[in-house]
Amino acid sequence: VKQIYGVECEYVHGHRYPIKGEAALNLYRIAQEAVNNSIRHGQADWIRLTLEQDTERGRLSIEDNGCGLAQQLTHADRKSMGVANSNGNGMGIQIMEYRAQVIGGKLSLLNRPEGGLKVSCVFSNQL
Repeated sequence: VKQIYGVECEYVHGHRYPIKGEAALNLYRIAQEAVNNSIRHGQADWIRLTLEQDTERGRLSIEDNGCGLAQQLTHADRKSMGVANSNGNGMGIQIMEYRAQVIGGKLSLLNRPEGGLKVSCVFSNQL
């Protein structure tokens, strides 16, 4: 990410439990989409990926210092442009939500108080 886009990217992890097959692929794709969005839409110049796990649950978080979720367009504007579903989310976000559901997880997107966005996927570590 640093070499191609000039964006600092950090990976932080604690104790690792094995994540297998479909779950590993879906978490990878969620991280890939979130990083891509941070660069393309958020104009971030740093990104941090964090994987936290215990015996029951895991959490993948992708944080950046970009502009956060776009507040400029109303939900109706985004829907009329074809870039939002009924929740106001774009296709990339919808796909990340779907991938989280496939592995029994839940996706959340929150603007960070200090600026930027945090995308989190909480999932069962029993996969």
